[in-house]
Amino acid sequence: MRLVFFLILISASLTAQNLHLKVNAHEVEMEVFMLYIGEVSKYGDITYELYDLSAQSSLDLPYTSSMVLGVDSTSQVISSFEGIFDPLQGMYWTWQNGYIAVKMEGKYLGEEFVYHLGGFREPFVCYHIIELAEHSLLTIDLDAFFESLPSDISRHIMSPGSEAKTVFDTFVSNVLLD
Repeated sequence: MRLVFFLILISASLTAQNLHLKVNAHEVEMEVFMLYIGEVSKYGDITYELYDLSAQSSLDLPYTSSMVLGVDSTSQVISSFEGIFDPLQGMYWTWQNGYIAVKMEGKYLGEEFVYHLGGFREPFVCYHIIELAEHSLLTIDLDAFFESLPSDISRHIMSPGSEAKTVFDTFVSNVLLD
């Protein structure tokens, strides 16, 4: 599955147009695909949105020169547990473990996987800043993600730790700017 976000600068807004879901049903079946994406203001403040890519065929992103994947440690600790940070959204573990940055569930080559990736304490921080240029094309290549996972990684990760960090870093390495 390859998700393609076309980010086009049009006066004061940056929007994702033509979110393209290309699925080879024989390889990848995504049942759940949710992630936090944050917009970094010019003052360094971060405003988060929770995206459910398994339920949408398109989405709009605000104009920003920097985006983040995951939730920073400050937001993890001072969360109001409301709105997108409400535990009922299904993206919160516990006060000790914090929020899930990326949640993916489904089947790859007929084998089930459950990846609940996150962590806000060193050395398992699952948070990544992406610097965007004008007319950026942001691509999340899930085919390449699954192909590049180390063979010894579990197909069921549901808490922070070294495996969650490895899978998150592999995911981030397959978020490409063209």
